[in-house]
Amino acid sequence: MSNQMLRIVVAIALAIVILGCGQKKVAEKPKPEAPKFTATVEKLDAMSYAAINSMGPYDGVGEAMKRLMSWTGTAKVQPSGAPFGLFYDDPAKVKPESLRWSVCVPVPDGTKPDKKAGVEIKRLEPSEIAVTVHVGPSAGAGPTYAELAKWIAEQNLEVAGPAIEFYLSPPTVTPESLKTKVGFFVKAKAPTAPAETAKKEEKKEEVPGGKPPKTGR
Repeated sequence: MSNQMLRIVVAIALAIVILGCGQKKVAEKPKPEAPKFTATVEKLDAMSYAAINSMGPYDGVGEAMKRLMSWTGTAKVQPSGAPFGLFYDDPAKVKPESLRWSVCVPVPDGTKPDKKAGVEIKRLEPSEIAVTVHVGPSAGAGPTYAELAKWIAEQNLEVAGPAIEFYLSPPTVTPESLKTKVGFFVKAKAPTAPAETAKKEEKKEEVPGGKPPKTGR
């Protein structure tokens, strides 16, 4: 190999080394871990609330809630708490057109119903609810509810009423950032009835000169 050719090869090699050193490897950002599921049991005090009852797909909740909150302004009713929704049917078991639900807002005692606006005034007695926070569109809350139902069973509780949702974010928040407190009304699980201890076990002693007693098999 000639000296000139050797110089060219060395120059190319050096250029490759220099370029390689100049390129910094971009470290891949680790994917954020999914937040650990947490739930708690909260107490609801007795309250009066205004409600608009509906039947149909749950995606109509937003419009119904706008109607209800608009009514509070027109009727000059000052809400006494955060608005919430009640959902009486499991969408996995009931057809969309048959789903029953209500949009609600706490109101002062003595508030009058408005039949023309479709607003009823109801009373909620002191209750306990198991709740967790769902982040994202309400339509994607199914897995959150499933996890919550599992947690309820592990706490020796049982569902004792409809699902409930409290809407924690203002309307300007993007669907991906929406925060909704979802829950179920719960109560202590009823103790299971003890097995009948008086039931006699079948004797398996062999009968002299005959066959053993039958066991039902």
